[in-house]
Amino acid sequence: MRDMDVIVRQLRNRGYRMTAARQAILNVLMNSTRPLSPAELHRRARDQYRGVGLVTVYRTIEALIDLGVLRRVHREDGCHGYVYVGYGHRHIAVCRQCGKVIVFSGTEDVQALEAKLFQETGFRVDDHLLQFVGVCAECQAREKEGKER
Repeated sequence: MRDMDVIVRQLRNRGYRMTAARQAILNVLMNSTRPLSPAELHRRARDQYRGVGLVTVYRTIEALIDLGVLRRVHREDGCHGYVYVGYGHRHIAVCRQCGKVIVFSGTEDVQALEAKLFQETGFRVDDHLLQFVGVCAECQAREKEGKER
């Protein structure tokens, strides 16, 4: 089953209606490769459906985070945006130059690190977010091309 179908079903099971506004928000998120602020998401969703309100954007963001398919991205400018990551254990890599987000499977086992943290500090980890920041392949190629000139 497609992610969209699963999301719609899960939202309905949680009491949300699948309105045209919410559909537009989901479409924008699922088709963006960059983290979007609520204001950016609102602007882009309104291009698809004029009736999208900012309150609906914030409520949809909260609902999608609760479903585990939307992730907050911390940007170097101190602001944050949101990016669709889909289902499963996912992590993100953010390009410092162009802002592109790459979503990848989080199959690596971090239990050893969590155990070390607990052993040294007594801190119990309930969940984690892993975000890498660097330079994507496209920006690296542009840098290399610029240096060769």
